[in-house]
Amino acid sequence: NSVYEKTKLEAETLVKQYGISKGLNYTILRPSNIFGENDKWNKLLALFISLKRKYFFYLNPNAIVNYVYVKQVTHIIRQIVDRNVFNNKIYNVNSPCKISDFILMIKNKLGVYHKTISIPFPISLAIKVLGKIGDFLPQKYQVLNSGKYRELTSLKYYATDEIKKEMEIHEMKFLEKGIENLVRHYEKNNVL
Repeated sequence: NSVYEKTKLEAETLVKQYGISKGLNYTILRPSNIFGENDKWNKLLALFISLKRKYFFYLNPNAIVNYVYVKQVTHIIRQIVDRNVFNNKIYNVNSPCKISDFILMIKNKLGVYHKTISIPFPISLAIKVLGKIGDFLPQKYQVLNSGKYRELTSLKYYATDEIKKEMEIHEMKFLEKGIENLVRHYEKNNVL
């Protein structure tokens, strides 16, 4: 629905049309929320800080997060090139897991072991309204917005079964290593 999603779909359409018109094979990757040490927006930093300060709580502990470590994406690209996997297909690239597992992984890497509580449903709905209000604030003041609320409650899962038919991928190992590297990076740069 966003401009980004529309332009990405248009780019995929152009690649397909060009491949057909020129007789070229292609492979399209659809990585989910990419994170890594060189992310200029530090998209996971606020989450890490809230966990250290015991501010984080679950809106839905069974929600699914769809993050992927940048080195997993580059690993897959390398495998596609090395194995010549240009078969005119589109693949999701992701490391989906329950948010409660994701948070536990982060807490372990941060050395934080307090219990994370869940918010009752009526309060969760009030937080959803606050998220919608947050959409109208300047970006730097958006502690919560509707996008962040969706991330914390969504059950949407981007399946990676198709890419796994082409190559062996250890998604959780990449995810865990990515979080470990990101914690080290944030600590080295004194932002965590």
